[in-house]
Amino acid sequence: MNEAQSELCLYWLNPAAWDELEVEIIQAIPLDQWLQIRQRFGYEVAILAPEASIIGGPGDGGQVIAVDTPSRQFFIAPPAVIPHLADLLPLEDYQLLLERTPAAAALVATATTTEMRSSE
Repeated sequence: MNEAQSELCLYWLNPAAWDELEVEIIQAIPLDQWLQIRQRFGYEVAILAPEASIIGGPGDGGQVIAVDTPSRQFFIAPPAVIPHLADLLPLEDYQLLLERTPAAAALVATATTTEMRSSE
């Protein structure tokens, strides 16, 4: 994991507040730690409705995602985190998430262009 990725985090939301469409952050969780926990327990990740876009505050421009634990949990995935979710979602869901998150789509496009240039 590179240094930039280790600085990324997701924001764990209070599920009761989110059920009322209120954003109440319980804790910021570093991306690498979040990925390890998700993998260890085999939790599935799901996207939510387009209304789950975050405007302002931590995660501005990101999306709320769901993680199917024994009790469903919700996390804000800032735009810089979304490309790291590619292998955790069905391709159609990931593409939809990128469409809903222009800042994340721009990061993916930049990374793809850089990879293409370095392979030439």
